[in-house]
Amino acid sequence: MDKKQLIDLGEQLRGIGHRRRELAERVYAEAQEGDTEESRELYEELAYVTTQAIELMQRQRDILQDAVNRTSPKG
Repeated sequence: MDKKQLIDLGEQLRGIGHRRRELAERVYAEAQEGDTEESRELYEELAYVTTQAIELMQRQRDILQDAVNRTSPKG
């Protein structure tokens, strides 16, 4: 397992998490103000960022699963 790769993924996930939170707050605020166009554009960006986060989480899971499988006793 490449610890640096896991650390990098964690940092990327942290950054994306902050971005998602900001976007979610802005989407909600714009929707409450009745700015449908702006809220839809922000929502599309939120959806894209969410997809990126999911992909990073899957990569992280796969790396850890490989590490566990390599260290698990075969029986």
